[in-house]
Amino acid sequence: MIWLTWRQHRAETLVLGCILLTAVAGLVLVGLAMSHTFDQLGLGTCTRPASGSCAEASSSFDRQFAPTTLNVTVFLTLLPGVVGMFVGAPMVAREVDRRTHWLVWSQDVSRGRWLLVKSAGLLLLGVSAVGIFTVTLTWTLGTVFRLGTFSRLEPFFFDVQGVVPVAAAVFALTLGMAAGTLTRRTLPAMLIVIVLFGVVRFTVAQARFHYPPDPVTVAVPLSAGPMIPAGAWEIGFPVLLDPQANRVETRSPCAVPGPVQPACAGYRFIVAYQPADRFWRFQAIESGIYVVLAALLLALTAYWVRRLTV
Repeated sequence: MIWLTWRQHRAETLVLGCILLTAVAGLVLVGLAMSHTFDQLGLGTCTRPASGSCAEASSSFDRQFAPTTLNVTVFLTLLPGVVGMFVGAPMVAREVDRRTHWLVWSQDVSRGRWLLVKSAGLLLLGVSAVGIFTVTLTWTLGTVFRLGTFSRLEPFFFDVQGVVPVAAAVFALTLGMAAGTLTRRTLPAMLIVIVLFGVVRFTVAQARFHYPPDPVTVAVPLSAGPMIPAGAWEIGFPVLLDPQANRVETRSPCAVPGPVQPACAGYRFIVAYQPADRFWRFQAIESGIYVVLAALLLALTAYWVRRLTV
């Protein structure tokens, strides 16, 4: 079974391996360039918030590397869905499309063993590819987080670090297996995977705003500006309150950056944020969601495979 699985999926394995090697090499080069530029601009000695020459150096760094960083993070956000579409969806659907399931399921190997070996092999392939890419990208993004401008908890950055991309890949692969088993056609299964994966990924990302515990809320005087700790994820926008704790519209002169006017005495910003030390707690919550969904999809796949007629 292991040899058969390799023979059937060696093309996907080789293509995925070539893409992975190219992507990892590119990320290493980008990471080295970012680290060199960071040191060259002297950003390591700047304090937060940056001002003067440090602010100019930080802006220069962002202009040079922000487009690349955005493109890479978007790519890895979609990568688990792509893996599920091209690797998971054809697992059962291709067998039925080519009528090879008549032969496979008529042998001494049971359907349960066939499904176990095939799904384990494909999960190992997908998880390894996404995991290697995630580790490399996390190393590359380390220089970005040294600036103190971005938080690891922010959308896109959170989605491509830690164990969430691997858990999302497991979900996408099992989604592909289930879709292929249900539709018995490769192309419809691939379409279902990319659509449903996108919907689920967006829904889970929105749920992240409500993960426990509740965000930390602080009141900040106008003179200090809406400050949060380094590495924290700001939730929403700062709310301006007057001395009587009434909410003030953002069009108010007191909301304009600059010296505090006498009429604005007693005004303050209310800022909500998630501290940086909650990163792994949120990673565990989100990964758990994907793993539970994957387990349900794998159970459905096993049920449908057993019911398929030869």
